[in-house]
Amino acid sequence: AIDTWALNYIPPNGGKFNGKCLITNLHIVFEALVDYSASAILFKGMYLKPGSLLILNKEDIKTIDSKKKFLSKQIILTLENGEEHILDRGAMGIDDIISAINKK
Repeated sequence: AIDTWALNYIPPNGGKFNGKCLITNLHIVFEALVDYSASAILFKGMYLKPGSLLILNKEDIKTIDSKKKFLSKQIILTLENGEEHILDRGAMGIDDIISAINKK
């Protein structure tokens, strides 16, 4: 394990999850705690359920991009298959997370 952060995860198929993200030298592991998206309230059965784990292999990441605005800081992970996974920290910094993702 490299480190753990509390953040929001936005999967490619919708939803917005609050949870914990653990980054290791091989994986990014997100534990979903709460889905607070409008689509989860309106349409049950989304991509990820609260309490479940999402595991991304670092070797499957094609690009790592970031969007930084005053109250919105996001990391966009694009996988080899074209999926975009977004790690959203709100107003918190993301540089340490990007560094951890780049560590082998």
